[in-house]
Amino acid sequence: MSAIPHPLYALTCSNPKRVVLAAGEEHYTAQQLADRVAARAGALHAAGVRASQVVALRGPANTDFIVNLHAIGWLGATVFPVAWQSTEAERTLLLATAAPDHCVGELPDALT
Repeated sequence: MSAIPHPLYALTCSNPKRVVLAAGEEHYTAQQLADRVAARAGALHAAGVRASQVVALRGPANTDFIVNLHAIGWLGATVFPVAWQSTEAERTLLLATAAPDHCVGELPDALT
């Protein structure tokens, strides 16, 4: 890891009860979101995601997308976003161009 702090971690240390995500009826504090992100980061790390890798991410704008986005960054990997509205042909071209090390979310061969 670098000396650059992860913004969610920094907020969790200073204000863990602050609401940072609202999705419909659900509200997540910084600590609750950080806990979910840490668990997801652990699962992604166990699946092989490492710092300096590129990870394609596609999904609707929901809690899972936000958790995956933070988890990938927490591991030091770079997110390559794939538009939710993209067609299969567009996704194929994007993935061929980016050649990500891993895929997460609603993509072929995505890590679970």
